[in-house]
Amino acid sequence: MAAKTESAARRLSLTGTGVSGGGSYAKARVIGDGIVHGSLDCVQLAVTGSLRVHGELNALNARVTGTVSAEGLSVGRLRLTGELVSRDAATVRELLGSGSFASQESLQADCIRLSGELQATSCSASEVRIKGRAAVPGKLDAGSIMLQLHRDSSIGELVGRRVEVSRPGWLARLFGTVFRSVRPARLDARRIEGAVVRLERTRADTVRGGSVTIGEGCEIGRVDYTEELTVHPGAVVKERRRM
Repeated sequence: MAAKTESAARRLSLTGTGVSGGGSYAKARVIGDGIVHGSLDCVQLAVTGSLRVHGELNALNARVTGTVSAEGLSVGRLRLTGELVSRDAATVRELLGSGSFASQESLQADCIRLSGELQATSCSASEVRIKGRAAVPGKLDAGSIMLQLHRDSSIGELVGRRVEVSRPGWLARLFGTVFRSVRPARLDARRIEGAVVRLERTRADTVRGGSVTIGEGCEIGRVDYTEELTVHPGAVVKERRRM
């Protein structure tokens, strides 16, 4: 079905299998499979199905249930249930929801609260809370970082005022044991730094902080701390240094 555009209200509606050129709209809605050739700018975006933007996607508010891909992304508030891929750098003020968010370049955000998977070459935010998996080969820099490991994760550097890496709760671990006969998930990192650092199931070259807790299942090359250091009997720390 072809795209329907109401010029006066600047609304774009793609229903079924729809194709449209880019443009600026107050509202853009996709129900089914939509393709936009060119950049799409809108105040409100609602997707139920799939949307491919052959250009940049810019929206003040976006709600995605399904899959979206774009060359670049700038969104104020994004509610995601599904998958979103940006092939260039992405900026999202608020990223909320569940599923997979991937930027093939950097990601800048204010608040990230995601159950699922986050991928980016680097990430800068005020608050990051992820339950699932994170793959960031560069630096993840945020005021507060909370990562609950449901799958193996890899982050080059974690830097924040407060950094917490934990295992899932006991119920999630029980279901994981029943349905998957594999070892618990682990985080691999080169460097972790924060005023307060709490780690479980983490393997890192260097950890630096004020108050540092190295929990069960950790393997750390060196810990530099200024206030206090607590190490679980089931953790390995090769070198400890009070600064």
